[in-house]
Amino acid sequence: SDTLSSVCDTCIFFISDSPLKTFYLQKYITLKVVMYNILYGERMEDIVMWYGNLFEELKSLQDSERAVSMAAYMRNQFPFLGIAATPRKLVAKSYFRIALQEHIIDFDFVEKCFQQQEREYQQLAVDYLLSIQNLLTPEDLNRIKKYIVTKSWWDTVDGLDGVVGSMTLR
Repeated sequence: SDTLSSVCDTCIFFISDSPLKTFYLQKYITLKVVMYNILYGERMEDIVMWYGNLFEELKSLQDSERAVSMAAYMRNQFPFLGIAATPRKLVAKSYFRIALQEHIIDFDFVEKCFQQQEREYQQLAVDYLLSIQNLLTPEDLNRIKKYIVTKSWWDTVDGLDGVVGSMTLR
């Protein structure tokens, strides 16, 4: 197992400058988890999920001055990191592309986003659901409803109505 792990680590070193770094990193993480599960016959507890460092990348864009004005615009309903929609979506794009390609419907991720205080995380969850909306089924409507009424405000409700609309039209 140490040899296989070393091979995986070496592969990551060589692709570290690749434009497909995020894609390969997710494949690497999946391989390590599968290896662990096979070798030890149990679930790995503290694994990095498909979204890897997305929360950290988002937080690195934090702008405290902008956060104040964003909160004021939303009538101080929520604290903000101060990240506009465009940079937020750019950071998430490669992660969400992987989720769509791998058919990952991860309501645990959505739940983690909604548990965070800052509003950008809930907006990130909505962006994720919009990106995978074609994978969702009518059985997912009750879960979506939960997020419509949790920390409810126009910015997330408007996005989630697009998800629900897409689901009902199919």
